[in-house]
Formats: sequence, structure tokens, C-alpha cells
Amino acid sequence: MLARCGIAGWDRFYLSSEVGLRKDSGKLYEHILAMEGVKPHQMVMIGDNERSDFQIPANMGIRTIHLLKPVNIMRAIPA
Repeated sequence: MLARCGIAGWDRFYLSSEVGLRKDSGKLYEHILAMEGVKPHQMVMIGDNERSDFQIPANMGIRTIHLLKPVNIMRAIPA
């Protein structure tokens, strides 16, 4: 899927449904840090969910990039 969208250069891609761990518990992030052997500040999480993709990893010391959902951007535009 990523290659079809022109996104390349990644060694691994973690999906919570494949690993069986959830982002909202922090367990998926703990798993990734252990598997990759990196410290939290060496990881970047990019996502649109304020809690699972931003708040939880940020509280763990992981750098985050919070993307706004397109629907929320559109709601902010005056009619």
C-alpha cells in the first residue's frame, strides 16, 4: 500500500491488528521500542487520533506529529 502511494525507504511497518497490541494502551509502542532497540526520543509517531497517536506516545517520551483529520479541517472553514 505504501509503495503504491510513493512512500518508500521503510524497513518495517507495525500494524496493531497484525501484532495484536493496542496503541491506546501504550503496549504497541512498548513493543516497537523493544523490537527496534530504540529509546522513546528516537521514535516518531505520526497520526490523526489525538489520544492514541498523540497523547499516549508523547507521554511516553516519543516524538509525535499530530495530523488533523480532513473532516475536522473542513468543519473549521466558514460556510
